[in-house]
Amino acid sequence: MSASRGARRRVTPRPCWPTVAYVAYSALQRLMARASQHSPVTGLEYRNPVTGVPALATLTCLLEGMPAATQTRSGRETASSVMVVARGTGTLTCGSHTFELHPNDVAAIPAWTWHHLTTSDHELVLFRMTDRPIQDAFGLYRAEPNDASIRRNAAFNRWPDGLVTLAGTPRSASIAAPDNPGWGLA
Repeated sequence: MSASRGARRRVTPRPCWPTVAYVAYSALQRLMARASQHSPVTGLEYRNPVTGVPALATLTCLLEGMPAATQTRSGRETASSVMVVARGTGTLTCGSHTFELHPNDVAAIPAWTWHHLTTSDHELVLFRMTDRPIQDAFGLYRAEPNDASIRRNAAFNRWPDGLVTLAGTPRSASIAAPDNPGWGLA
């Protein structure tokens, strides 16, 4: 490199988690504190604040939290997911395999695979992307719990374990977090 162009600066990569934490983590904690006992997962879905649709046309982006020492019900869905552990530890049981989850781990859940999450003695916070919007657009999304009594009464087209649907829209309404109008309750 020539001296006239200057010395090359060394750039240290910064994790994206601090940005997400400032914008949504405090809102997620408030929602987790109000969550009911029967649904261990609380989620914030990033939506376009102008149109109210998912931020990406074919993918949904979620920040999900689970309190310490909880477990989701086993279930499966036609949508596949990729998640990054932002905080905490736990396990993901996917099919017949169990994986330990630690901060910055990336895990994938293939479509129509039985799975459930378990937290350790600390809360678990995940950033999750799923291809559910494209399946909803074509009417292909289905979900099935692994409990026969629940399965008899289950309605299709619901998020698994605790992501609530608010009245007014078929999927969810955007409830603005104080710092960013794009984060809404999933």
